[in-house]
Amino acid sequence: MVQLTSKKVNKYIDKYTLMGYIVDIRKTKVKAWENEMNNLRTRSETLEMLRSREFALHVINLVEQTAAAHFASAALMDDTIVTIRDWAEAIEEQKRQQTSAVSVRFAYDFEFALVRACKDFKIAVLGKEEGDAPGHDFRVITSDDGIIPFEVKTTQSANGWTGSTHSEGKGKAESYVLVSYELDYELPIPKNTFSFANVIKAVHFSVLDNCAVAWNGEATDNNSSTTGKIHVNSVDEYRKSISLGSVEPKQKWCKCLREDIAQYRGLEIEAA
Repeated sequence: MVQLTSKKVNKYIDKYTLMGYIVDIRKTKVKAWENEMNNLRTRSETLEMLRSREFALHVINLVEQTAAAHFASAALMDDTIVTIRDWAEAIEEQKRQQTSAVSVRFAYDFEFALVRACKDFKIAVLGKEEGDAPGHDFRVITSDDGIIPFEVKTTQSANGWTGSTHSEGKGKAESYVLVSYELDYELPIPKNTFSFANVIKAVHFSVLDNCAVAWNGEATDNNSSTTGKIHVNSVDEYRKSISLGSVEPKQKWCKCLREDIAQYRGLEIEAA
């Protein structure tokens, strides 16, 4: 049983100390939270669930349920903006910046969706917190190995994931969720709903635990980004991490291949 100590903050919030972390819990949710803490899964059980195809499809479903919110306002105000491609070309001139603008919107959606999916799958989860685990985006709580921080990396590129040379946590994370996705840039933007069904066409989804991501790149006047890839020496370990898609070892780096998710629509994505 997990040892919990609490301290009253105000009439709405109690502050709990859990495994060295401080967690604020609303009083109306304390009983449910304490019950969750006393029914934790092991690290192995948690990773198995995070790596399941059902979990990955649920994350995708959650992202699609709200993705149109980023683009609908512009489409409502400008009749020439019909698709994501129209939206991107309207806000940025350069192709690289257009892709980046779209990626940023989806990046935060994936982060929120991962936390929500953890809750839906009864995985004990905490959000971000400054501390001894720089660079993390969410944390899961396990019964045998405490709190595990995860960094989330999402990309539209087929050539790796992007980090920053200026980030304090660059290269320090031990556990990652890596998502590489392809969007349908020609799908009409819904104007009367947040839902953007079928906007995600193909996905590579993996959950890494102590499988190294190699970060390469140096800061310049024009670019502070680094690229994260999987070395061929890690291919066997990386394969265990994949929920959707596949991987091919090349000369030095692995090529991460996306999986067409049309085959799951109508059944597993909606049911996830």
